[in-house]
Amino acid sequence: MILFVNAPRRRSRRALLVAGSVLLLSLSFLWLPPRRKSPVVGIARDTTWARAGMMADLMLSGIEILPSTPAAGESYAVHVFVLNRGVLSSGRYAVRLTVFNAGGEVLHQVVSSSSSSLDPGGIGSPGPLRILAAGLPGEYVAEAVLLAEDYQDEQASNNTLRAKFAVE
Repeated sequence: MILFVNAPRRRSRRALLVAGSVLLLSLSFLWLPPRRKSPVVGIARDTTWARAGMMADLMLSGIEILPSTPAAGESYAVHVFVLNRGVLSSGRYAVRLTVFNAGGEVLHQVVSSSSSSLDPGGIGSPGPLRILAAGLPGEYVAEAVLLAEDYQDEQASNNTLRAKFAVE
């Protein structure tokens, strides 16, 4: 349509030929099916953050240790962050935090419950979990496990998270 509105006034053979070929070319794009690009080989797709199904799906999204390198014998705080990937609000939840030494021995274990639910896409935390630091300097592992209290979690495989830290 645009070609004929802006067509040249002087009806030269060359101008009509160009306008007609552009019209045919544009119509061919409508008639031909679109070509699908083949997927790029060698690039890994990240599907871990895809939207969950028709339920609440809480996942542990992060562990923060403050201070990041605590001194031996001093207390430190561990913040655990929870994300609702589902399409429904969750119920109440709890987080069990366990601290292991380098040999895998359990040093501390604490459970903290949330007082409210998480809306879809919301991020929450059951609050800082205070733990006494181990008496000896070394490498430690903090493991958080998400516990559903009054709802059914859609995907239990994303309910455990570990973080390594050092005590000086």
